[in-house]
Amino acid sequence: MAEGLLKKMLDKKGINGVDVSSCGTSALPSFKVPGVVLDLMKEEGVDLTKHKARYLTKEIAEASSLILVMENAHKEYINLKFPESSKKVYLLKEFDKKNGESLEISDPIGQAEEIYIKTKDEIKGGLEKLINILEDK
Repeated sequence: MAEGLLKKMLDKKGINGVDVSSCGTSALPSFKVPGVVLDLMKEEGVDLTKHKARYLTKEIAEASSLILVMENAHKEYINLKFPESSKKVYLLKEFDKKNGESLEISDPIGQAEEIYIKTKDEIKGGLEKLINILEDK
C-alpha cells in the first residue's frame, strides 16, 4: 500500500525524480496482494494488480536514500542485517507523530477489512507528512 500511495501522492504534487519501491524482510515473490488491499487501493486510484513482492537485499538497502518501515521489528532487522544502512531507516509514523500513539503500523494480514482501512489511513498520514517535509526542503 505504501509504495502505491506514495507514487500517487508524489505524482499529484508534481514531485519527480523520486524512485519508490517496496521490499519486505520476509517477502517472497509468490506473495499475492490480498483482495481487500486491491479493492482499497483501487478506491484510492492505485492499481496494484501487477505488484510483485520482493525481499530486501544488501544491494537494495545500500542503493536507497531512505528506508521506511512500519514496525520496530523491521527496523531492528535492517539495522542488524545491513548496519551500513541503519542511518537511513525510519518508522514511517516518525513523520506523523501524535502524542501517546505508537509509532508502529501493524501488518493487517488476515484481519478484518476495518483493520486494513485503519492501516491504509495510518500509512497515508505518514506519507503526507513526509511529503510536506520534502517540499519544505
